Amino acid sequence: MKFIKNFNRDEKIDYGKSDIQILDCKDVLVEGCNGIIEYDNNLIVLSLSKKNVHIMGFDLQFFNYSHDGIEVSGDIRSISFEKKESEGK
Repeated sequence: MKFIKNFNRDEKIDYGKSDIQILDCKDVLVEGCNGIIEYDNNLIVLSLSKKNVHIMGFDLQFFNYSHDGIEVSGDIRSISFEKKESEGK
């Protein structure tokens, strides 16, 4: 998985944040993914530290799932975020 932004190793890392990159509506790269909550051909729901991200489209697949992140590919139509219950109002 290759992210466009290169992080300076001397920068302080905030492990409560995620980096999400959308490439040409065909690929989404998510750094800081804690897990896959749900997936099928039209919806992939990922757990981030403070929110869940819903990636909706057609023929969705995920690749390269590791501690570095995950790559989602397909005909991506929308991305939305949902607060986790533990985050509060």
